[in-house]
Amino acid sequence: MASLLKNGFLRLAEDALRTLVCRRRTRPAPPLEVFPSTLLIVKAGGLGDAVLVRAVAASLKSRHPDLELGFLVCPPALRVLPCGFEATVHFFDPRRAGAVSILRTLLQIRKMRYEAAIDFEQGTAVSPALLMAAGIRVRIGGYLAGVSDPRAAMLTHAVEFRETDSMLTSFSGLARVLDPGLSVTAENLYLPYGAPAKRRAEDLWRQAIPPGARTVAFHLGPLGWGAYRRWPLERFIELADRLRASCGSLAVILTGTGDEGPLAEEFSAKYGGKSINLCGQCPVEETAAILKACDLVVSSDTGVMHLAAAMGAPTVGLFGPTTPIQWAPAGLRATYVPSNGLPCSPCVNSYRNVRPAECVNDVKSRCMLEIRVADVLAAAQRVVRNGWLR
Repeated sequence: MASLLKNGFLRLAEDALRTLVCRRRTRPAPPLEVFPSTLLIVKAGGLGDAVLVRAVAASLKSRHPDLELGFLVCPPALRVLPCGFEATVHFFDPRRAGAVSILRTLLQIRKMRYEAAIDFEQGTAVSPALLMAAGIRVRIGGYLAGVSDPRAAMLTHAVEFRETDSMLTSFSGLARVLDPGLSVTAENLYLPYGAPAKRRAEDLWRQAIPPGARTVAFHLGPLGWGAYRRWPLERFIELADRLRASCGSLAVILTGTGDEGPLAEEFSAKYGGKSINLCGQCPVEETAAILKACDLVVSSDTGVMHLAAAMGAPTVGLFGPTTPIQWAPAGLRATYVPSNGLPCSPCVNSYRNVRPAECVNDVKSRCMLEIRVADVLAAAQRVVRNGWLR
């Protein structure tokens, strides 16, 4: 939601709501007596958030096939949350949001007459206010205890978010207000993709992957505000060299956005083996199909890490500024390597929308520098299939 509030109009709306709405004391939300027939899912976050929220929605849908779903989504989640569902999609672009566009979205939601909504945002008063104005009778969402959080005053079922819980646990807890028996399985995490994405992955293997080679995907980013979450490029190169020595033939697939393309080009220029730069070339469905076929995926805490784990690929997440307590990859073959406990790590708190613009340590990204190639190899050995990594 932090990116959403970069919009000046939404920032003013947020400040006004925090001034006008006093948070009342809340009690644990009781289960509902009647399960709704229509449900609106609200999530404005990025790829990783969307993968987890979609898994919760898939769990609800699998247990209640007649449930009619709607999604209120922003650009990062547009290609993920509705994937595989027959659902109404309300698209909202915070970068261009103003009074007119917000009113238009509000009227669209009111017209659908949703019986209930789950707001998967945290730390913002804008989304529950929108649901309240849309006339949705049952409004479920999370709030933070011990801070000034006006969300609970606008939710009919406010669930306390605990920072000691994973995001998937917190998101699942919101859905359990509707269905106390709900749990998210590996099958629910899986992102379905169609025949075109499958053909793209098969074409890549046929045209670019040497026969018999092991395939490893690296996400070298991110850039922008999260650049300090990056593992050094030289470590990725050393890791690739060690993997190639272990298996004999290796192809490295580089994922990321178009902006991260130059970083992938630098890797390819310095790495002596086979690498394929796919940055900015694949939509989410194709990326999911490609990751699913990989023998190993290594990434810092990014959406690609969550997508790879959800697809069942052997995945190793690298954590420094963020905490695996909240964001460890969820999947049958997923693990992570934490930093070595520096006093300033973790410095990112997703529950409270705390995201430093820059690293505060004297040694930039020191928490990521603490992660050794040997640590990543040891973690990879725990998740790879068939024991190919020696």
